[in-house]
Amino acid sequence: MGHLVGDELLKQVAQRLLTCVRTSDTVSRLGGDEFAILLAQIEDTEEAIAIAQRIQEQFAQPFFLADQELYSSPSIGITFSTFNYQRPEDILRDADAAMYQAKSQGKGGYSVFDPTHSFRNG
Repeated sequence: MGHLVGDELLKQVAQRLLTCVRTSDTVSRLGGDEFAILLAQIEDTEEAIAIAQRIQEQFAQPFFLADQELYSSPSIGITFSTFNYQRPEDILRDADAAMYQAKSQGKGGYSVFDPTHSFRNG
């Protein structure tokens, strides 16, 4: 459908992500079709999972671009700062590992990273 439609899809994806998070959270595009969300001051795993489920619900609705209905199903990787990361790239590495675990389970899922490598999927 071309670069212009792809760019518009990325803008709409960003807008939907922003509706799923709080004003204290940060949504950032890493590149391509990958986004990172930094959740500020979450209490527990269930709170992060609830946000992941809100994102899934938002993406169950079609995008309307170039007079066409398009669907996108996000794969979400979750990790927590409580794992005492020393470098930001380590956080991204583990979130990425969880995302690929989610992808291996099928479209539109999430996975919570666990340092013992036992993922929690949904």
